[in-house]
Amino acid sequence: MKGGTMDLIDQVQMMVRRIEFLEEQSEQRAKSNYLQTQEPYIREIEMLKSKLMQERDIREQIVEKKNAEVRSFKS
Repeated sequence: MKGGTMDLIDQVQMMVRRIEFLEEQSEQRAKSNYLQTQEPYIREIEMLKSKLMQERDIREQIVEKKNAEVRSFKS
């Protein structure tokens, strides 16, 4: 009887490991799918951030130019 019980325990442990393995695979697939669906949005966000930085730089240059003009008129 002891041998049969040990076989059952071994089988249960193997099934538990298999379930854990399958759960890990499922989580990895879900993460991979999520990243694949989000990739276009991430690229779009990066592009918009880049454009925003360019516009800020241009705005800063214009403000600096106007401030220089105002200073030259005042003097």
